[in-house]
Amino acid sequence: FEAIGSDGRTLRLSGLKDSFVLVYFYPKDFTGGCTTEACRLNAALPDLAGSGAHVIGVSTQDDATHARFRARHDLRFALASDQDRDIAEAYGVGRLAGLLPLNARVSFLVEPGGSIVRVWDHVDPATHADEVVAAVKEFSAARTELAGRLVQRARSNGSTPRVR
Repeated sequence: FEAIGSDGRTLRLSGLKDSFVLVYFYPKDFTGGCTTEACRLNAALPDLAGSGAHVIGVSTQDDATHARFRARHDLRFALASDQDRDIAEAYGVGRLAGLLPLNARVSFLVEPGGSIVRVWDHVDPATHADEVVAAVKEFSAARTELAGRLVQRARSNGSTPRVR
């Protein structure tokens, strides 16, 4: 899917396949919990970027509303407009309260290979950013350790390791 980045350019999830990506669904721009969650994730961007992670927020508001929300809170990550809920449905994200035309608050951590490695289906906006930073660091360390083991194994077998 596509999102509009903080620089106004189109960002494609497929273009971030070499990075961790937090895809977080939230009900509505400018509401208390959604603003708290967005601002805390924005504050955590240096820690997330240090682990090679990106953030994309998804809600049912249009791009113009997202642009105002991003500008008011100086958000430095992409927001995707999902007015027809195609993205939410592809991820299996339900509607707020089961029937409102707003997304439930759910987040997915996508690893560089494109697989979802963590799902938060009961998000606390006040603590979510800390949970995401911890998870990205955990998975990033595990990937680094695995790559190191593969290199050691290849060397012990006399082959030349190729790490992507």
